[in-house]
Amino acid sequence: MKLTKIFKEFPVIETERIRLRKIRLDDAEGLLEYYSNEKVYRYTDWYGPETYH
Repeated sequence: MKLTKIFKEFPVIETERIRLRKIRLDDAEGLLEYYSNEKVYRYTDWYGPETYH
């Protein structure tokens, strides 16, 4: 079963503490800042984008 057939649009999932949604272009600057933080990326297996341009 393909998820693309189930979800025509990426679902938004919300709880009291978190909101999960499809990544957007306007998230790029925040993600770059997040992954530029050594305390964050040292525990990931991906070092994030080098640029968002």
